[in-house]
Amino acid sequence: MFYFHKAHYMAIAAKILEEASSPHYFSGRVELLTALDAEVELTATLIIYRHRPQPLDEVAVDSVSNVVPVWWDVVVRNGEGEPVLDHDFDFEKLRLALLDCEK
Repeated sequence: MFYFHKAHYMAIAAKILEEASSPHYFSGRVELLTALDAEVELTATLIIYRHRPQPLDEVAVDSVSNVVPVWWDVVVRNGEGEPVLDHDFDFEKLRLALLDCEK
């Protein structure tokens, strides 16, 4: 079984926010190579909700307030490239990582 750790979720979240074509939308694939040579591939379409801290500040960065998946799929492959069907990926943990990523 492949276990996802907080560091995995944070790395995937950072890649999503970096590769998003818009601050409010992500549709694509991100890949992560783990320390154990496992390859994680997330393909997703996500709506990213943001809010600006109060009071409104021209310099303030809108932070992620919620993420809603339209669709997502995770594939994990071991070091030999074979699929690992038994893993504990949890989208809610990824959503929380996306909320924490920009803080």
